[in-house]
Amino acid sequence: MNKNLPLKYLIWIEARKKFHLSHPQIQMARELGMNPKKFGKLANHEQESWNLPLGEYIEELYLKHFKRCSPMNVYSLEELAKEEEKTRSRQGAKAIRKSGRNRNRPLAKNNLHRIGVSCCAFFYMWVVRHVGHFSRSYDNFSGDF
Repeated sequence: MNKNLPLKYLIWIEARKKFHLSHPQIQMARELGMNPKKFGKLANHEQESWNLPLGEYIEELYLKHFKRCSPMNVYSLEELAKEEEKTRSRQGAKAIRKSGRNRNRPLAKNNLHRIGVSCCAFFYMWVVRHVGHFSRSYDNFSGDF
């Protein structure tokens, strides 16, 4: 088992191995919104002979809900984790490019909007810089905005 995978995938991989399910069956269960922690309740076809085995039960539910025998494209959980990691790294690089900020370069004073300073905080800093103090009454304020 790969320890570098996110926990949400590790739980499904463990369920796949424990209940001897295939990749398409796991994908069907995920699309149906099933909880892998509750598979133990559903996989008791040996004690209750009227129940289907878990894999067949998932396939039957999928057919009933989606009117298809199996998903269009089947991906293993490992492939999904790799794709998610690639997407995260691309989004991180894109965010750095979009912000125009290199981590080694200090922020300029006029780029306050890029670091998330709100309009109120910007106004407060402007008043303090130009007036020298901030008060609620603007009666004695002679500056222009």
